[in-house]
Amino acid sequence: MHARLAPPMRCTSSKSAGAADALHLKQTSASHPKSRCNARYAREGDQVLPTIDVQPGLAAAIQERRSVRRYQGRRVPPDIVRQVVQAGGQAHPLNPEISLRWYIVWEGSVLAERLGGLAGVYGLFTSAPHYIIAVSQQRPGYMENLGFRMEQLILAATAQGLGTCWIGGMFAEDDLRDLVPDLAPDERIVALTPLGYADDSDPARVVQQLVRWGTAGQGDRKPLHEIVSRDTWAIPWTSGLRTEDRLLEQALELVRLAPSWANVQPWHLVVDTVADDLQVIAAVDHTPRQGNVHEGKPYYRVDRGIAMCHLELAAHVLGWPPAPRAAPGDDRFGWHTRAPDHLPRWNVLQAEQQVQVRVRYDIPREYDILGVFV
Repeated sequence: MHARLAPPMRCTSSKSAGAADALHLKQTSASHPKSRCNARYAREGDQVLPTIDVQPGLAAAIQERRSVRRYQGRRVPPDIVRQVVQAGGQAHPLNPEISLRWYIVWEGSVLAERLGGLAGVYGLFTSAPHYIIAVSQQRPGYMENLGFRMEQLILAATAQGLGTCWIGGMFAEDDLRDLVPDLAPDERIVALTPLGYADDSDPARVVQQLVRWGTAGQGDRKPLHEIVSRDTWAIPWTSGLRTEDRLLEQALELVRLAPSWANVQPWHLVVDTVADDLQVIAAVDHTPRQGNVHEGKPYYRVDRGIAMCHLELAAHVLGWPPAPRAAPGDDRFGWHTRAPDHLPRWNVLQAEQQVQVRVRYDIPREYDILGVFV
């Protein structure tokens, strides 16, 4: 499957709402990505490149995306790698004020040998020809914002026929600092993904099965009624008859396919169907689990950002909600703060608003309330 290429665009340093961060890639030759710099990595940059528009094939990309742990030996053309990274740079943010940068590691073995966990046990990812490192400014909401934006990069790679896999708790930041030489004091190395063509040979399938056995629940997906409620937490989601319900259910199904740490799917959505303007309240289970907090980084919040990304993009493509949303100021809790046609449509709640929402929808204490989709 190949994505349609949009007209060339140039990244800027604009910090306005919805604008992508400026990107700075060391210029490299198309024939050999290391020919213009001695390092075996490069920062993403302000080159003029075709931009991948994943939306026309969004549903297919979400359905086809899988975690690839073994890769063919062939390299990805440098321009394709840069297009994927630029798609991440131009991805819609949850918070445009949080700086996020991407680094390309052209020689995958340089990074793979530093991974621990299952990567060390099974030799996973060692065959990946390239890696992408995600570096984020550490500010409130930075983990959700990274999950929201990096998943758009992942889907762009999927639309190009490339394999990826979220890696978030299998490395020590100190082991990767030389690959990110200008890391600022307020920045964290949060996540990685290998990038290449999936190896679907029989030996690779055996390795994949070993990983499934070693990770409880890997590959399974909870049904919608376990992760979505209608109007209040205690009422499981059931299919509706209204047009907007059917459209929303298609979007919720694409949320159900979102990747998460060990595939635990820690998110829960409450769909408020009582009001004329349907709203989705997002919450995430913050219960400590082995590996979901690493070096002080709560990776369950990245999972939440990934699911929010799936709902945002799916709803946009499916045309949900079909009717105009409530106008700014026409609200019960003060979260309608953006114009109806602006992205993102997720609104983060303040502490007082969270208390009101928790009481109204009877949300359990072990769940953090992260936002409302309107």
